[in-house]
Amino acid sequence: MEIYEETPDIRKEAVVREEVRVKKVVEQDTVQAQENVRREELDIDSEGRPIVDK
Repeated sequence: MEIYEETPDIRKEAVVREEVRVKKVVEQDTVQAQENVRREELDIDSEGRPIVDK
């Protein structure tokens, strides 16, 4: 009489289930702005020293 043994064959395999596509949309905007710039003047004497009013 012959005796046989059964052994389970278990495997794990990766399968593609879903596909996802990613896309980046870059938006660019141009803004115009207008502003006054502060102006300062420096008073100096003939030797190059600043004149300070007290």
